[in-house]
Amino acid sequence: VASASSASHVPLSKATAAKVPTPENLPAAQRKINFLQAITVSSDSLTLSFYDNGVIDGDSISVLLNGTNIISKQLLTANAVKKVVHLNSDADTAVTITLVAESLGTLPPNTGLLIVQDAANRYQVNFSADMQTNAAIIIRKKKGT
Repeated sequence: VASASSASHVPLSKATAAKVPTPENLPAAQRKINFLQAITVSSDSLTLSFYDNGVIDGDSISVLLNGTNIISKQLLTANAVKKVVHLNSDADTAVTITLVAESLGTLPPNTGLLIVQDAANRYQVNFSADMQTNAAIIIRKKKGT
C-alpha cells in the first residue's frame, strides 16, 4: 500500500538531473578562481611542469592559457607533465595560467606543484583546486628583455 506522500513524489529523471550543476561539481567556467601568484619572467619561451604534490592519489587537471585549453584531463604523478608555452614578445602582455581540477583523487582537494622555467629562473607554485575553485597564476614578461 503506497502512502499519499510517496504517491505524490515524482523523481527527477537522470537527464533532467544531469543538466542542473550541483554545488559540489561546477563546470570549470563557473568555478571561482583563486589567484595564487604573479611571476615575472625574462624569456619568451617557458616550460611548465606539473606534478602531484605529496601523495600520488589520482589527481587530474586541465590547464588553460588565457582561457584556451593547453592540457586536457591529465593525470598528475611523480613524473612531470610538461608543456612549453611561448609568450608574445610584447613586454606589456600578461598571461593567465588556470589549473582546473578534473578529479580530486583519493585525498581531496586536488593538490599539485607547478614549476615554471624560463631561460634564467625557476619558479615553484603549490596549487590546490577542487570542483568549486580553480587555481591560477599570472605570468608577465620583464620589460626590456
